[in-house]
Amino acid sequence: MKKLIIFVIIFALILGGVFYIFLTNRTGEQVQGLVCYKGSKFRKSTGIVITDELKDKYRSQIKELSQNLVSAENFFNLGMVYRNLDELNKSCEMFLKSIELDANAFLTFSALGTVYQEIQDYQQAEQAFKKTIELNSEDANTYVKLAFLYRANLNKTKEEIIDFYEKSVVTTSGNVNLARDYASYLEEVKEYQKAIEIWEALIERGSGDPEIISKKIEELKSKL
Repeated sequence: MKKLIIFVIIFALILGGVFYIFLTNRTGEQVQGLVCYKGSKFRKSTGIVITDELKDKYRSQIKELSQNLVSAENFFNLGMVYRNLDELNKSCEMFLKSIELDANAFLTFSALGTVYQEIQDYQQAEQAFKKTIELNSEDANTYVKLAFLYRANLNKTKEEIIDFYEKSVVTTSGNVNLARDYASYLEEVKEYQKAIEIWEALIERGSGDPEIISKKIEELKSKL
């Protein structure tokens, strides 16, 4: 009877593990708390159309890079090529291998976050983008990526997104691209007065075409 009970417990544990893997589609070892996913839960590609000529070009690059897999840079480059091929699982794996060799490469975390977002693994995308910012707090491009993730995929509230933008603009010393992205978001959520203030500040800094921005400001003022 004891043997039967032990057998049932072991079987239940195994079945539970299989069920967990089925639900999460999680495979591979964790690297900096991140893993690559495979299976039906997440997308394997974005479905973009790639010409045969480009495919041949990328395959040639993969062959060349695969001959010297000793550096984080080579794995990073492989990850970029596989992403160009729309082979997102493979791209993810290459980025993680790169991070294993260089855990301080903020650009690799940012690229990995983009892949996670493309396969619709939004939680890990956020984690990767946050790690990027942790390593380089002035990487404005990743703040823009994270803001888009919050807006499009993680359903953050308007207040949360505005707070994120405000802090990000300060942290990046008023990065122009980030400020423009913030102003565009404010327009989207009909916070016209605040958007006007940002566009006016950009004109004062000489950032962008003053004539085009002035027209935008006039349009926004008409909506107040």
